[in-house]
Amino acid sequence: MMDKKYDPLQPRLNPEIEEILWLIKKNCDELIKEKNFLSRRGQARILIAHLEELVEQPEYFIDVEEGLIDDSRYWMKEGNFTNNSPLFLKEKPFDFAETTENLYFFYSNNKFSLLYKNVPFDPYYCPCLDYGFIVYTLEKLYTTQQETQVHINDNEVITNCLDEIKSSYSQQYLQTDNRYFILIDPLGVNYGLSLTVTTTNNYEEAIFIANSLTDYLPIRFLVAKQIYVFDTH
Repeated sequence: MMDKKYDPLQPRLNPEIEEILWLIKKNCDELIKEKNFLSRRGQARILIAHLEELVEQPEYFIDVEEGLIDDSRYWMKEGNFTNNSPLFLKEKPFDFAETTENLYFFYSNNKFSLLYKNVPFDPYYCPCLDYGFIVYTLEKLYTTQQETQVHINDNEVITNCLDEIKSSYSQQYLQTDNRYFILIDPLGVNYGLSLTVTTTNNYEEAIFIANSLTDYLPIRFLVAKQIYVFDTH
């Protein structure tokens, strides 16, 4: 386990409060200096608006919360595949912590398909109404042991974790011709946030990043290898 300086599980002070207080002070100074009564009334209304905004602000931002997200919007439906579709398993990529081979899934527009096995399908020959502009066929290679227990509310959480993890690298990873995705369990992501944590051209680096992320967050992460990419434009 690395020596962490950043703890995403701790609430952080709302930085908006100091900015609003500065605006209130500035507005008060202008109000006191103003001699024209109509202008004073205008300044007073601005001051009231700043005070009301301050009252509505939370003292802390909670970037990570207990509990799981309803992930139903993150999954492609089997019935949306029009023809030449694989025989899908009744298993999602994040269901089990394991190291695997010959298990594949589609990934597009922040959505996953169920897993299928043996032979990867090129999305070009396997149309789906849920596809976005760019569709990937990915091979599931590794999922972390940690089960998902919380969800994040801001992509900045992952960015901060990655910055600290990458600064702790003790070695330089060799680049390869392969591309690996590190993906986050949709049960642990507030809807609308990206499910792609990052990509790398080194498998060992991908495993290191996925495992390191679980030092920060009780969420399952997945490493997958890009097999096909298809532009639907």
